[in-house]
Formats: sequence, C-alpha cells, structure tokens
Amino acid sequence: MQILLTVIYVLLAGTVTVDVLLTKSDVRAALGWIAVAWLSPVFGALLYFVFGINRVTRYRPRCVPVGAAEHRRPFRYRPACDRKPADCR
Repeated sequence: MQILLTVIYVLLAGTVTVDVLLTKSDVRAALGWIAVAWLSPVFGALLYFVFGINRVTRYRPRCVPVGAAEHRRPFRYRPACDRKPADCR
C-alpha cells in the first residue's frame, strides 16, 4: 500500500513539475509551484490544479497606427495608438 501511495505521489508531483516548466514564464512562480507540489504530497498537486493553472484567456487587441484605414475590418475592435505596430505588445 505504501508503494502505491509513493508512486501516486511521484506521478502527481512529476506531472505538476512538467506542466509548470512548460507553461510558467515567471521563474519565481514556477519554483514556488514545484516546491508546493513536491513538499506537500497530494495536497500540493491539488492546489496547483485548482489555483495554478491559468484558465482565463484574454484577447489583446492589435495596435493600429493613428491614421490607418479602419474600413478594412469594420467589425473588429482595434484601438488606435501613436506607436508602430511592432512596439504595441
């Protein structure tokens, strides 16, 4: 029974570690979630899957230079700005 629990713990913590390394861009957050997953056996993985995965996707409108023709795509919101499109990130 103890071997089964150890295998489940290692699989859960390993899954969290792989997901964190592939998705998190902030190093401090990634290290924090990996530490939580490995230091608290099942509860850490549960916390990560509930609170650590960003499920909200946000639409970032592309920046259009002032004076550009807006009639090309009339049904899409595109705010005007004073910068070049490459600078709008």
